[in-house]
Amino acid sequence: MYYQALYFIENGWFEQAMGVMEKITTNGYDEPIVYLTMANTAEYKLLNKDLAITYLRKYLDLKTDDNVLKRLEALQKLK
Repeated sequence: MYYQALYFIENGWFEQAMGVMEKITTNGYDEPIVYLTMANTAEYKLLNKDLAITYLRKYLDLKTDDNVLKRLEALQKLK
């Protein structure tokens, strides 16, 4: 399913990609890369900083990453 989401992103179908990734996470697969991909899609493709913040937080709940933490803090300052 994750590869399907990447295919959708590659082809500009961002909403569909987000839907697939939502299914992945609601089915219990808490993989950090999925949340990071969702954050990237939300911020850079859908231009939705609030949604990106949500997914960056979920990513950081699963994995420690100083660069992602700095990115999250920067986005929160822009609000």
